[in-house]
Amino acid sequence: MNIFYEYRNPMGRTGARGRGALIRWGPNKSIMAVITRWKRHLGEIAIIDGQRILEALVFKHKLTSNWKLPGGKILGVESPYSAICRSFNKLAFQDYDSKQNLSVQEKDMIEYFQSFSRSSFSTAVRDGFTSYMVYRGYIDDLRNTDNAWTEAEVWNFHYDSDISFPNLRTDGMAIWKDVTNNSRSFLIQTSILREIAQFHNAYFE
Repeated sequence: MNIFYEYRNPMGRTGARGRGALIRWGPNKSIMAVITRWKRHLGEIAIIDGQRILEALVFKHKLTSNWKLPGGKILGVESPYSAICRSFNKLAFQDYDSKQNLSVQEKDMIEYFQSFSRSSFSTAVRDGFTSYMVYRGYIDDLRNTDNAWTEAEVWNFHYDSDISFPNLRTDGMAIWKDVTNNSRSFLIQTSILREIAQFHNAYFE
């Protein structure tokens, strides 16, 4: 079968044939995490128009200096949940363990991210953690062609405590940014960020 007919973009024609800049013909799958907490000012949760403001943890790309959410491509034998744990571990901590389990399951991933939630520096008690899969499917990406396209599984991990991730790197490569309608630097569809804000009843304008 002709490869141009075997792999067809489910959203229709884009005007560009072939694989383009994507790695694979057909779906190019990835997984992404939107890690959120409540924005605080002088120790109090910041509020606009009666709604709390979310912040998301983003990381600076070493080559482009753009800010990005943690995520990874799903390739080879590595499970998608292994990919996201590995990506976050590498981005978030200056001293990270490069040895990773390739067969991490969904529940293991949730437990991994929950482990960073704590109610104070002096206790190991977990506090105010929620997780859910926001979206799984086609992603509107400029690299999409008639024969290759991107798909993603997007998770939200939310922490009520503002002192979660006590060992987060402090070299300026990781920062918290407001989740708003103008969060263009997140390189993610605005509709996904809006869904997360609505889930938490947070401000999004």
